[in-house]
Amino acid sequence: TAPRVLAAGLPRDRFRVAVGVLGPATGAAADGLRAAGAAVHPVPVRHLLDVGGVRSLRRVVRGANPAVVHAFGPEAARLSRLV
Repeated sequence: TAPRVLAAGLPRDRFRVAVGVLGPATGAAADGLRAAGAAVHPVPVRHLLDVGGVRSLRRVVRGANPAVVHAFGPEAARLSRLV
């Protein structure tokens, strides 16, 4: 998918890449990102009003302190606005 290609293709000498996954960070896509040197963070958000999940997402984003957030998909975009 496009986010995976973008995250894997960014030069590591210029960018620190971290990916948040809504739900468990398992499977071939997550493994491929880790192999490419990206940090993969599972964020257990079940739905938009999941207060605990949104709090976890906020913690991950604050810890990563990103300059840019790319949200892929409508649910991820809505959640990123809350953070």
